[in-house]
Amino acid sequence: MKIIKKYLLVLVPVLAVAGMFWLYSQDSGNRGDLLTLGSDRGDRLEVQAAIQTVDPIKGEMSVRLDFTAHGNSLLNQDGTLLQEINILTNSTTKNEVVFKRGQRLSAVEITTSLYDGQYTNYPFDRHRADLEVSAWINGTADDRLEYLHLQLDLVSSVHGFRLQANQDPESQADKGYLAVQLGIARAATTTVWALFVMFLLWAMALAVVAVTHSFATGQRKLEFGAFTWMGSMLFAFVGFRSAAPGVPPIGALIDVLAFFWAELIVAVCLVTTVLVYLRRNPTS
Repeated sequence: MKIIKKYLLVLVPVLAVAGMFWLYSQDSGNRGDLLTLGSDRGDRLEVQAAIQTVDPIKGEMSVRLDFTAHGNSLLNQDGTLLQEINILTNSTTKNEVVFKRGQRLSAVEITTSLYDGQYTNYPFDRHRADLEVSAWINGTADDRLEYLHLQLDLVSSVHGFRLQANQDPESQADKGYLAVQLGIARAATTTVWALFVMFLLWAMALAVVAVTHSFATGQRKLEFGAFTWMGSMLFAFVGFRSAAPGVPPIGALIDVLAFFWAELIVAVCLVTTVLVYLRRNPTS
C-alpha cells in the first residue's frame, strides 16, 4: 500500500502537467492555417483572410483581407493594377471595395455576423459564421463583367476559440465566388477553466455550509472572525466568476449552474450564523 501511495504521489502531478500541456497543444493547433481553396491559375486574385476576433456577445467576427494579384493581365511591372477590380464580401458594414486602375491592392477589414448560437450558454456555446468573397473586373472592352479566378487562404489568430472551416458547396472559384462555412466553439482550455471555476464555487460554498453546521450544532465554538470570512466570500465569488476567460455578463449558464447557487448558499449561511450568534448565551 505504501508503494502504491508513493507511485500515486509521483504519477498524479505528472499526469496533471501532461494534461495541461495537452490542452495547450490543442489550443495552439486551433490557430494558424484553417483552409486553402480555389483556383491555382496564373491569372488570379489571391485572398489571405485572417480571422482577428470573435465576439459572441456582439455576435460579430472580424476578418482582415489581404489581396495579391497574379498574372500579367492584372498587374503592371511596378505592381499597380492594369484594370479596375471590384470585390464584394458579406460584411455587415462596408461590403464592397473598389480598386481603381493604377492603384495598388491594400488590406481591408470586414465584420461578419455570428448565428445559430447563444453566448448565454457559456462555456458550452457554439456559433456559426460565413465568409463570402466575390471579385470581378470592370471596364472590359465590351463593358461586360469579367469574373476573376479566386484563391482563398484562411488563417486564424483568435485566442480562446476553436474554429473549423469548410468550403461552401456553392463556391465557384473560377467564376469569381468563394464561400466558407465556419464552426466556432470555446477552446479546450477555456472550457476546462470555466468548469474548474464552477467546481471551486460549489466547493467553497459547501465548505461554508459545513462550518455553519458545526456552529449551529455546537460542535465548534462560534468565533467572530467567521462573519468576516463568510462576508468576504460573497465578494470573492464575483472575482472567481470573472476569472473565467471570455465570460459573458451575469445571467449565463455558468451562473445558473454555480455562481447564483454559491452566492445564495453563503448568504443563507451568513444569516444563519448571525442568528445563532444572537440566540446564544453571552457566557457560552
